[in-house]
Amino acid sequence: MGIWQDGRSIHVASFLAQVTDRELDLTVEISAQRLPCRLIAVRVPPEIAQQRRERVREDARKRAHHLKAETLALCDWTLLLTNLTADQVSLEAALTLLRLRWQIELLFKLWKDVLSIDEWRSEQPWQILCEIYAKLLLVVIQNWLLVLGCWEHADRSWVKAAQVIRKHAFHLAAALPSPSGLRLALTQLIASLERCVMGKRKARPAAFQLLARAHP
Repeated sequence: MGIWQDGRSIHVASFLAQVTDRELDLTVEISAQRLPCRLIAVRVPPEIAQQRRERVREDARKRAHHLKAETLALCDWTLLLTNLTADQVSLEAALTLLRLRWQIELLFKLWKDVLSIDEWRSEQPWQILCEIYAKLLLVVIQNWLLVLGCWEHADRSWVKAAQVIRKHAFHLAAALPSPSGLRLALTQLIASLERCVMGKRKARPAAFQLLARAHP
């Protein structure tokens, strides 16, 4: 990625090599189109940078790719590019959002681990397709129940909640013919979901802890 400086484009690693501060937050122009955006850069501790370099080297070795010096240099920094101004989101809040970006991936992982959406028991294409559609319907039902029982509370565990839903699955299926019975079964299930609380972590704070720090 190139950043424009003094009328020419230089690699972001060369640009950051001139920086002596631990943090950087400024407006820059990037790419050949000179698009204005906000660059946030935070220098990481040496041990974190070294861990990143080891992962980058290992990945390059597996892919048989040539590793550029700029790539290794960027391991010293956590970088964000955004069109949000400092008035819209602070540097601290932007870093928090960066750490929360994996939440959607965790939701996909939940679908795979609990519903085995990426597995099937047949070799026949149409049977595989039917099984996938059935599991996608289960995803919709599970997600709907998670919205009802967990969504308003950031400290609820989706994994625990999904396990509770799975335990109540036959109960819900048996209650389907009776609207009043289904209403009672859902009420009981949602009450159980509200108790699926995550514990606080010191070493690697959970998402709800990061959000609480960003918005005390």
